[in-house]
Amino acid sequence: MKSVLDMKGHSPRNDLCRTFVELGVLELLMHALHEINAKHPGHAERASEIFLLFSCADTVVKAQIATRLVLPGLIRVVERPHEFGPEVVLKLLRCIKHLCMGDASHMEALQRAKAVPTLVAMLKLTQAQAHAMSSWAEMRNVCVNALYLLCKISRSRQEEAAINGVLPPLQALIEQGSPLKQFALPIVCDIAKASKRARAELKHHRGVQFYLGLLATEFWQEAALDALLVWLLDEGAYVSKVMEGPQGVQALQGVMDCGNNLFVNMLEPLRQIVYNSAPVNRALGKLAGHAGVSPFVSSLVKRLRHQDALVRRLLLDIMTSLYEHHRSPKLLVERHRLKPVLTDIIENDPGVLVQNVASRLFRAFEAHDIL
Repeated sequence: MKSVLDMKGHSPRNDLCRTFVELGVLELLMHALHEINAKHPGHAERASEIFLLFSCADTVVKAQIATRLVLPGLIRVVERPHEFGPEVVLKLLRCIKHLCMGDASHMEALQRAKAVPTLVAMLKLTQAQAHAMSSWAEMRNVCVNALYLLCKISRSRQEEAAINGVLPPLQALIEQGSPLKQFALPIVCDIAKASKRARAELKHHRGVQFYLGLLATEFWQEAALDALLVWLLDEGAYVSKVMEGPQGVQALQGVMDCGNNLFVNMLEPLRQIVYNSAPVNRALGKLAGHAGVSPFVSSLVKRLRHQDALVRRLLLDIMTSLYEHHRSPKLLVERHRLKPVLTDIIENDPGVLVQNVASRLFRAFEAHDIL
């Protein structure tokens, strides 16, 4: 079969694959791979090469690999990497990855066949077990890529990955600065949005602290802040307890100080965090240091010069929330000279909505005898 598929004749390889599929070859080939592996590992490897060729064919051929007669056998090989040669396992892992790049129905079939826990188990191999396999680095690469494709748009698969222990190996890849970080990070950030059960796994692995650390990681601040917001809205007391500490305050201060484009995208989730968590709100507005000011509020006031009216309005919304929850509102206003700041906005800002928010806050100062 391999020789036929490798022939460079007039018939396209895809047509040959379809012909073999119609003849029921895949089921026989999978059975043969399991039977001959122990005594003839070389033939088993050739069988895995044929499967890899089939997985590169069109949707019709892939659909036949994703059937109950073939796919469970393929998964069993990956479940037992020490019974099969590393090249066999690697090629069948690539088959799984190719199926993940096909129709949604193929990914559903993979989920039913327990592909997610199988791939996670591969990532969780101990260092000694991994080093025993000559192709481990490439296997890990394919595993992470396949998990990324499987989990990208599926909350149920994100939850399944979390429950089966995907967080520690992915967090390790991220902390080590591995090139696989770009695939690991989206999975970890999406887990916070998957379900309560998935977030319970995040608790076991210091998920809030991990997301706060990501707020200083270029290109991933927005995803991390969104994950924190979703978790905060579900378990406010737990998340707030971590976020109101020094690490949380410093990380959110970093959001206020980051570059313009990123700052604009993160402002709405930041506003919601400040609005929905009184402990975080008070921690950000706390007056500290020799000058007795809040670094967060000082940065916020500087940002009020932003050219985008929507940004200025959101900043004033955040300032209003900070003022409403502050333990010493009069000092907050005095130390940050908020009266002239608001007066200037009310008189000179071109945005009508911005002026309205500033006017409401100014009237609140007057009503509470702050000025």
